[in-house]
Amino acid sequence: MTETSAAGLNIGYEDYLRKPSSIGVPPPICELKIVDTDTLKEVAQGAVGEILIRGPNVMKEYYKRPDANKKEFIEPGHWLRTGDLGRVDEEGMYYIVSLSALFPLS
Repeated sequence: MTETSAAGLNIGYEDYLRKPSSIGVPPPICELKIVDTDTLKEVAQGAVGEILIRGPNVMKEYYKRPDANKKEFIEPGHWLRTGDLGRVDEEGMYYIVSLSALFPLS
């Protein structure tokens, strides 16, 4: 996502060989979590939900777009809603289940 300065997750060679369908783990500067799409509460490990991200690499807001800011950012902590559905496994590796399922391009 451009909103994250393209730094959201990374996967090393060894991990890719073990889990090629994973998109990796967040770098030390980022936090990710998977939440229920209706309640926005964190889901259990392995459950599918929306991927949220926050960190210094994530933009603060959309310029002159309060409507978009209200829709795509969650307080407290300024979590960005990615619109992507994913899950996280027991090793903290993330997986995409559906891209932009919640915010389709119009």
